[in-house]
Amino acid sequence: MDVVVYVLGALCLLKAVWNVAVPYALLRMEEGRGVSLSLALEWLLAAAASVGAAVNSSESLAGDAATVGAALVGAILLSYLHMLVVPMIVGAIRTRRGDDRV
Repeated sequence: MDVVVYVLGALCLLKAVWNVAVPYALLRMEEGRGVSLSLALEWLLAAAASVGAAVNSSESLAGDAATVGAALVGAILLSYLHMLVVPMIVGAIRTRRGDDRV
């Protein structure tokens, strides 16, 4: 069961890494195009990993549902915070430079 928890946790963390990359991809994209965030995917993966950890009877990290859940939810929330902060910083820099591509 440890392997299932680790795989689900890794997939959730990969989705959080995707979220970190989204603002930079949007800055380089042409207007009118978008990026899918698949919001439900990461929450589903985090929930599944937490449930897997809850039913896991091992003494490893993968057996502690609270730790697994907190780590994955923290990673998700930090990735969304990053997604909000980067455009604000880039917008402020572009405004100071007089660049109209905000």
